[in-house]
Amino acid sequence: MNESSEKSVVVLKSPAHTWSIATAIDDPHHDLNFARLSWGLQFHPEFDRAVTSKERQDFFSVRAS
Repeated sequence: MNESSEKSVVVLKSPAHTWSIATAIDDPHHDLNFARLSWGLQFHPEFDRAVTSKERQDFFSVRAS
């Protein structure tokens, strides 16, 4: 692994028996798959309670239209 100037961690070489299923401009191993079936979690610290509430209201108002 390597830390870029923005302090993000980048995988330089994927572990054996894994494969990349997503890439980014500066990260060829943005999302690694370790098994045939897998799940993931993405965290956005910029989404606080107010932003999340607004997003939910917008989502449900569009679906109701």
